[in-house]
Amino acid sequence: MSTSQTVRTERSLARALARQYRRYAAGRTEVGLVMTERCPVGCRHCFSSSTMQGPDMPALETHLAWIDQVSRVERCKSISITGGEPFLYFQRLLQVVGGCRTHGLRANVFTSAYWATNDQSTARKLQQLAHAGLTGITVSADEYHQESIPLANVARVLHASKELGIIPEISITRAPHSPSADQLKRALRRQLGRKTLDGVHVEVGGIVEAGRACDLAFSRTRPAEQAKLVCNALGPTIEQDGTVASCCRAPLPDSSPLVIGNLNAENFASVYQRFLDHPVIPFIQTWGLLDMLERLIDEGLAAELVGYRKAREEQMCHLCQAILSQQAHISFFVELFDDPEVRRQLGVLAFVLYGDPTLLKPPS
Repeated sequence: MSTSQTVRTERSLARALARQYRRYAAGRTEVGLVMTERCPVGCRHCFSSSTMQGPDMPALETHLAWIDQVSRVERCKSISITGGEPFLYFQRLLQVVGGCRTHGLRANVFTSAYWATNDQSTARKLQQLAHAGLTGITVSADEYHQESIPLANVARVLHASKELGIIPEISITRAPHSPSADQLKRALRRQLGRKTLDGVHVEVGGIVEAGRACDLAFSRTRPAEQAKLVCNALGPTIEQDGTVASCCRAPLPDSSPLVIGNLNAENFASVYQRFLDHPVIPFIQTWGLLDMLERLIDEGLAAELVGYRKAREEQMCHLCQAILSQQAHISFFVELFDDPEVRRQLGVLAFVLYGDPTLLKPPS
């Protein structure tokens, strides 16, 4: 490789890392809101097994009160509206987005684009949302969604969003047998056309072996290059019943230490402070679950979890829940978190990975 090619490659890598850094840093100021658990699509990989039989949404006043509480926490700058499928209740979605705007919060919505069946209705819906204050939209576009939803729907959402100033993104869930993330992105670009994806960030994530995804065929061989299983999906998420969990992926048991409060019993500021002070989350977000597992095994605390040494990405949530289901494991990391040197190391990692200086500040 020539010197000029090397320089171009290094610059390209630097730009990519800078973009990813900004995304992770921005995610530290975002709060998830599960607007509805209902969904008309029924994807085979859905970890929450969403159907049209989910519980009713809370009252509009409840949603708006929660948004108001989030806006009172200085660090929180945006709300990510998820489901289920938020577009199933379009008028409520408009009202929730409007509530975010009223309270000075950015609003992003996740969708399957099942509703984007023609250019006119797609543009009309997105124009209404842009007027209400929607700043971003993330569209799922993977092989599971496309079993029911044409990619033409995805293309319509991307085109209309760009024209209206809504920032569009694509989310791909990588199937167990899928090629690499880069190959998936290239394939999508060929299918949608280069211009359609110009300026659109494409995020490829692993599947969660939970819900309907448990019926999929997963490989049980250890990958050649095993990841540390660091999880960055641990921001606060407000569930439909008011429960706040510091996890936006697998359903959690009520006893999980990642369940940090309920807005029916206390305000969001108190719950969010509990999230910031959490003694276990920093280990998951920086060390990764495999390093945590090895530390527990070394301490003689997790002999029964030795089989998880071969855990793959799709088993991340299983391993997390296995570690956090034992009070002895939790107590070990709570005690470790109290060590000033360990806390400093965690703080440095959190700042490097996410731009978050919280743990570098003296304890209050």
